[in-house]
Amino acid sequence: MSPTNRQLASASRRVEEFRLSPCSQSYLKALVNPFDLAGGVACIPDLLDLPSFKFLSVTRGTLVIGTASVGWITVRGNPTNDQTSILVTDAAFTLNSIQVTPTVGVSGQGQTQNPFTASQFSDAGFLWRLVGMGLRARYLGTELNRSGRVIPVRTSSLGSNLVNMVAASCLSRPEIPSVAVTRNWTTVTYLPVTNGIDRDGYNYENAAFSIVPNPGVNAGDIGLFVDGCVPGSSFEWELYAHYEVASARGSVSPPGVTASHSDMPGLSAIRDVLEGNLPAGESPGVDYNYYMKLIRMYAPEDMSSIVSGLVKTGKALGPYLLTQ
Repeated sequence: MSPTNRQLASASRRVEEFRLSPCSQSYLKALVNPFDLAGGVACIPDLLDLPSFKFLSVTRGTLVIGTASVGWITVRGNPTNDQTSILVTDAAFTLNSIQVTPTVGVSGQGQTQNPFTASQFSDAGFLWRLVGMGLRARYLGTELNRSGRVIPVRTSSLGSNLVNMVAASCLSRPEIPSVAVTRNWTTVTYLPVTNGIDRDGYNYENAAFSIVPNPGVNAGDIGLFVDGCVPGSSFEWELYAHYEVASARGSVSPPGVTASHSDMPGLSAIRDVLEGNLPAGESPGVDYNYYMKLIRMYAPEDMSSIVSGLVKTGKALGPYLLTQ
């Protein structure tokens, strides 16, 4: 007795039945569409599944084009409200490149909606890590003056940064597009580039929890570079950032701690399809659905939820196997 066509088809569908766990789904959305994810649900589903306070902060402001027809904003992950983690240009900006610190025409600000101050992160206090964040901007000026382009940029590899980048160096990266200025949002999302020591030597950024709240602005993890615009033109911007905060030694605990989850197969599937393959400037909703499709299509057999598919396959082939 040999297996029927239906039984063989069931066996071949085991990869199609791959499903991400709920915690991994939230993590994927935090990376590709953080604007449409509720606060308090996203964590990194790795083996550091400490109970944590999971929160979303939303920061908004205005970017203004300088005298050289250039403006930009850069953001670095930071859980505090009293440290500079955002740099943005105003009308007095005279240069054509991204700067590393506040200067003439460049103001620095914190993520003011975050519930923590820098002093709360220590060996005797709290630990933190960035889960995901996204930055978006759209034109606010008159239709008569609408011109130019928006270039979404991010640190794309270990050791890279956005310091002194101009339009040409931004566009030299193949994953970076040039988007015409419109009244629609242009977005860029954070992409983790390491699971260990980050580019500044700190163990943070989607790696282990850290007591270091912000090791310098360093021109940011993500940003939007605008050029070719009428000087003085303005853009509104929004930053959505998802964080985890945990207790360092257990003596004090952040408010609202909830259980975290570990799903290494799901985490691996997400990293496999995102690293080196996450474009900037796309619609976040389209991105999420696209990458879910890729994960379902290419996830290897040993990843989360594949067991359910194998069980179904085993049931289908059971009568055949028992007769051999």
